[in-house]
Amino acid sequence: MDLETLSKVMAPVLVVTAGLLKLWEVRGARAARLAEIKTIFEIAKDLPEVSASRAHALSHVEARLKKYVLDEQTKSRNTFGIVFASILLAAGTWLVYLSLSGGGWYWAIAAAPLVLFGAVGLNQDAVKRERDTRGRPVHPGPDDRKAEKGDRTRPVRPDSAETTAP
Repeated sequence: MDLETLSKVMAPVLVVTAGLLKLWEVRGARAARLAEIKTIFEIAKDLPEVSASRAHALSHVEARLKKYVLDEQTKSRNTFGIVFASILLAAGTWLVYLSLSGGGWYWAIAAAPLVLFGAVGLNQDAVKRERDTRGRPVHPGPDDRKAEKGDRTRPVRPDSAETTAP
């Protein structure tokens, strides 16, 4: 195998390797999240019963554990979308290879939408998020986002100009 062909093959191999490393990192982050919750719980158990820090740490552990369990039950990846996006990316990569190996510049034009839609689809479907029954991401409305953030809006004072009608 000559260096020119090797250089053309290495780009897709590096992309696949980077994707696998990211998947490995995500799986490690899950274990790290549980380990952090467990560590905070162990520290809280060692604090005195009457300590305010103990109560705060235990409520923090409970909230984080509840969110973790809820995320595990409701969030998922779209397997079909991941496979389809990967096929689009592979086809686009092959067309780029054809274009670079002397097959004609027009293969690169044909590859552009495949790579674009493959990258966008992989980004949308490979991330764990809440989905409906058809696998589409569920986007929270504006009211849901406020509740999610704890509705940190500034309360209106009764004597302010905002409360008077024009």
